[in-house]
Amino acid sequence: MSTISVSNIVTANGSEPLTIATGNTSAGDIILPATGGVVIGSNSTSNNITVNQSSVIIAANSTVNTITANATGSHFIGNVNITTLVANSSLGTAGQALFSNAAGIYWGAVVGGFSNVTFQVFTTGSGASYTPPSGLVRAIVFATGGGGGGGGSDAADTAAGGGGGGGGAGGTAIGVFTAAQMTGATYTIGAAGGGGSGTNGTNGTAGGTTTFTPSTGTALVGNGGDFGNGSGTPTVGASATGGDGGTATGGAINIDGGDGNFGVGDDIGEMGIGGFGGSSFWGGGGWGGAAQGAAQTAGGVGMAYGSGGGGSGTVDTQTGAAGGAGLGGVIMVWEFIQ
Repeated sequence: MSTISVSNIVTANGSEPLTIATGNTSAGDIILPATGGVVIGSNSTSNNITVNQSSVIIAANSTVNTITANATGSHFIGNVNITTLVANSSLGTAGQALFSNAAGIYWGAVVGGFSNVTFQVFTTGSGASYTPPSGLVRAIVFATGGGGGGGGSDAADTAAGGGGGGGGAGGTAIGVFTAAQMTGATYTIGAAGGGGSGTNGTNGTAGGTTTFTPSTGTALVGNGGDFGNGSGTPTVGASATGGDGGTATGGAINIDGGDGNFGVGDDIGEMGIGGFGGSSFWGGGGWGGAAQGAAQTAGGVGMAYGSGGGGSGTVDTQTGAAGGAGLGGVIMVWEFIQ
């Protein structure tokens, strides 16, 4: 016989396994209230299978409308098309899978699985609290310190030139945390360093430190970039060093910020050139101001999170020019949602 078609199969006492042979078989409802099992061969079709205390083995290319599994040790093997899978009267929820232990079978979260990715960006805050989204599984956190300000430039008379140094960029610490570590975490964002004044060519100021502190584990620390030095008021020409990039600690990856470039001024060449600000993990710093022949140009503001400000350039004038401010730090959190 090549085809068996049965409306409903109910075992009387479940003392023996029920077997439907391989090849083009069809059954309506199969109910096993006691011990025993169900074995369905390939290319078989059944409507509903209910298993209370036994195992189910279904071979390849079989179709079942609903399987209700109320017992420990139920197994589903092969390429099976199941419309509805019910375990202990529960359909489960999105993102769950079926597990078993000594007590029974149950729906549970798939460890490491996620269905969505979101992110949050924080550019201000001191001791602020992080609020994790519902269903958070893991998070990758980037903590970048503030960028240092560029140095200002000035000249003592109309026959001199100066260039301020660029500010250093903030360091970036990158860490991975669990949902439990993210719950109750706090953070502080490092402020941007200010640019030096054009009056007397003063130094900029350093960027602030950014920290992310999980509820347990090591905090991420992105130190701010150092300030760019000012040129002062040279009588002929002067150069000024840029600020060092900030360091980073506590992360799985720690990236130092880029150093600011030095600035230079020269009366003979009739020039005043400020140093570019250091680049952070996120991008480049502010441009250095360039002046030629009785002129002054301010340094540019940092372009990316945590980058340094550019130094200014002045030549043959006592007006002077200010250095550019760095850009403030940031905490960016990539959130993996179940």
